[in-house]
Amino acid sequence: MSEQVNEQETVVRFRDDTEVATVEAWDNGLRVMSKKVSIENIVVNLLDMVETQDVVELLGRNGFLEDGMEKIIDEYNGLAPATALSIFVNRVYREEDMQLVASLFKAIVEKFDMSKVDPQSMAKMMELMLHRIGRVDDAAVNGAYQELFIELLKKVQIALASHTLVSRVLKELLTKAMTEQDVETVESMFEVLAAKARPHWIQKVLAPHVSKQKVIVTPILPKNTVFYQQQLDGTHIVCLEVERQRINTIYRKEKFASVGHPKMLFVFSVSGENITNCKVYAVKDLRLSNETELYRFPFSNVHDNFSACWPDLNSFQLKELNQLETLPLFFLESPSNDHLYRGRELKEVFAALENKDFDNSVLERTGLTFGSYFGLGPEAKPESNERVTEDEDEVEMDELEEVDEFEDFDTE
Repeated sequence: MSEQVNEQETVVRFRDDTEVATVEAWDNGLRVMSKKVSIENIVVNLLDMVETQDVVELLGRNGFLEDGMEKIIDEYNGLAPATALSIFVNRVYREEDMQLVASLFKAIVEKFDMSKVDPQSMAKMMELMLHRIGRVDDAAVNGAYQELFIELLKKVQIALASHTLVSRVLKELLTKAMTEQDVETVESMFEVLAAKARPHWIQKVLAPHVSKQKVIVTPILPKNTVFYQQQLDGTHIVCLEVERQRINTIYRKEKFASVGHPKMLFVFSVSGENITNCKVYAVKDLRLSNETELYRFPFSNVHDNFSACWPDLNSFQLKELNQLETLPLFFLESPSNDHLYRGRELKEVFAALENKDFDNSVLERTGLTFGSYFGLGPEAKPESNERVTEDEDEVEMDELEEVDEFEDFDTE
């Protein structure tokens, strides 16, 4: 006699028009139980019976995970995804898991709009993110952080920021640059800032950090020095006065005796042992003041910007500033030509001025005063720059003509 087999099975019946399924228990062909169960409960119970890896593979099939997440976001207004992300991040322990978090963070940032977050929350988010960054020794990574810093600075409107913020940023930068090898960084910062700051503010800031010195200290200056100044970069400005007088001159190779010259100012710029520039002006006043007007040098070899065309000037090596004393007369007595002359025939002018004093009425105004040029006083009042004819000696100064032949000033 064969052994009877007790067959048991569970049957789940679904209908398209309802969210409830029928669960039936059968034993040896007989239905011993029938129960209505929600489809959701059935799915949950089935998932409990499946391994986690199998669930993940199942969700990844046919784009189910992507489509499902979109439906969840639409239906639950972001609450469920936020909970899921929180659970995901809280379970990150291993280094390889952190790479997944980094990928997730990058994907979120690409879609993130900071304008939707209130400023306090945004600042807190940035603070939390940067707080986890330790010391960075890797040059490439450090370079990336530098770019981030620059990008943040571009977003900040300094004009709307408080002075406290600017000071805090600069102090933090200086703290990072306090080591000896970073001195060049500090100097570079100061150079950029100084270019935007007001001169008197720079002097005020520097005053406590430079050695105490007397207010005015000058080296031995040349005779007839009427103004001296030493600039912050060490350049010496020396202005020499040459009285109105008659000077022996040479036009090309032709000599002219006792040619009348106006009173003149030679302004030398000296850096180290080298003369970097010399400007030449004519003046009328017997005694100089801040209101003394500056006029154009009436002869040749002086540019429109009043700089002397003096090729050998840079070759002079000065040991003392008082060596400048003889240079104005050296310039005036050296052979000249029509180069940069603003009239028509310089030779005729020299000939007409032999043994005669110079007529100041022919001088051309520059619009500058002694005070305005050296930063001491007012500008000259506007006036026509037309040349005046000297009626007494009938020396005519015409408008500048083009010079067909360019000839440099010859100091030999």
